[in-house]
Amino acid sequence: MNTPPHKLLDTTGLHILRLLYQNARLSYAEIGRRVHLSTPAVIDRIEKMEEAGIITGYHVQISPASLGYTVAAIITVTTEPVHYPTIRQIVQDTVEIEACDHVTGAASFIMRVSAVSLEQLERVIAKFSSIATTDTAMVLSSLDTSDAVSGRIEALQG
Repeated sequence: MNTPPHKLLDTTGLHILRLLYQNARLSYAEIGRRVHLSTPAVIDRIEKMEEAGIITGYHVQISPASLGYTVAAIITVTTEPVHYPTIRQIVQDTVEIEACDHVTGAASFIMRVSAVSLEQLERVIAKFSSIATTDTAMVLSSLDTSDAVSGRIEALQG
């Protein structure tokens, strides 16, 4: 039986979420120690949060620069809806595209791209040239926003 998400996001549930967000490798026993629950109770709560779609996965963050992808850019792609399936296929087939959002406004899609060189970035942009217009902004530096999610969780606790 699925538990409604709002019932899982009590003070303890939010504390568990914050701990997992800060370090998804914490053991169930350690989480239980920090939130004053038994290990089985923590496992049950986390499984219910997964089933409810609150927790959607666990992942490792890898620095693109550490793999040689030192050229970062934001590309906006503007095209007609008839070309959206082609855009989606290009995105799926292009390893340099880290993220792609279909958006409202003047642009159709906004993409974060990492490349090993300007030449490689140019090849990525060229993939869209026959069906869309693009605008590219080079990323000079990125701000760490990891505290934003923790802040949202804390805000829910009121």
